[in-house]
Amino acid sequence: MDAHSHAHLPEDALVNPEIQGIICTLTSDDRPIKGTAAILDWRLRGVISRFIKAGQITGTKGEIVFIPAQKLGQNKCLLLVGVGRAQEPLLPSEIKALLDEAQVQILNLGLTRVAVSLSSFAVLKQEDLARSFKNLNVTFIQ
Repeated sequence: MDAHSHAHLPEDALVNPEIQGIICTLTSDDRPIKGTAAILDWRLRGVISRFIKAGQITGTKGEIVFIPAQKLGQNKCLLLVGVGRAQEPLLPSEIKALLDEAQVQILNLGLTRVAVSLSSFAVLKQEDLARSFKNLNVTFIQ
């Protein structure tokens, strides 16, 4: 897999043995959850929703949450980046700062191969996302 390849769908990333983690955003006010997080939640039988209902995940701006998950025998680490209210989108500079922090935490966990949701970070160009994760092997998903 090259450093910046495409897996196309979040579901592909869940079962790809080369991908260790999946990164997407979570808002604080969209319930039920939407976007890539919703697809992952559905494919993982509501694991994200259960954490939200228990009050353990809020989607608050700056929140970074790791959830261990397994799909078809593949261990994955979901990384949810809280971006606050959907009606109050973050500036590109704020997203970049969150992604810098996320990269530090990902490297601390020993992950090197991750999938990043392009739709979650649509405010940034793909090249900017790639630069944000310069120390990782990145696959982009929708």
